[in-house]
Amino acid sequence: MVLNYNEGMKTSLLNSIPQHVVCVAVSKHRSIQEIEALNVLGVTDFGENKVQELLNKAKVGQPWKWHFIGHLQTNKVKALLPWVALIHSVDSMKLLKVIDQEARKLELVVSVLLQLNLTNEVSKYGMDEGTLNEIIELQDDFPNVKMKGIMVMGPSSGDREETRAVFNHASKISQRIQKNSPHMNVLSMGMSDDYTIAIENNATHIRLGRILFEE
Repeated sequence: MVLNYNEGMKTSLLNSIPQHVVCVAVSKHRSIQEIEALNVLGVTDFGENKVQELLNKAKVGQPWKWHFIGHLQTNKVKALLPWVALIHSVDSMKLLKVIDQEARKLELVVSVLLQLNLTNEVSKYGMDEGTLNEIIELQDDFPNVKMKGIMVMGPSSGDREETRAVFNHASKISQRIQKNSPHMNVLSMGMSDDYTIAIENNATHIRLGRILFEE
């Protein structure tokens, strides 16, 4: 296969990501044709942040996994569950309960990440560390949910040192959690502008949109 210049640049970027890190391509507002083109380059995980857009794109037999990475409303849970490999954005006990209830009805076990807000920005969703600890203690009460780890967003400021501090904090929380819950080994953080800092701080999943899709 002969790659054009743009494909070559994207392939180089993808090859620079360590093999143990899952690259979730953020495909909101992108066409199936664009998704297919990235899949040909080796991307096997795609993330959407609106339920309806994911439902419009998802089809049986697609050779990639769908992730849900946006704020999830409880009334959209039932429709979403059959299509997603991982929900990154469980930000409350209420949402977790609804996912468990709907998964039980569908006879599914749903993999989720607990979203933490470590920047204390009101514009960001996510729970605090106290709520996180409480939910982890109660994880056996949700038999149709598999808690796989945590998700964190960097600060809106884009300041690299501030971002590094947030991601380092998240890494320490993740390591602490794994001491008692070794199955919670996923740490989803890092986007197009800060994914290298996330990888330096032990991210297992990064969420890249613009840097992968734009020409």
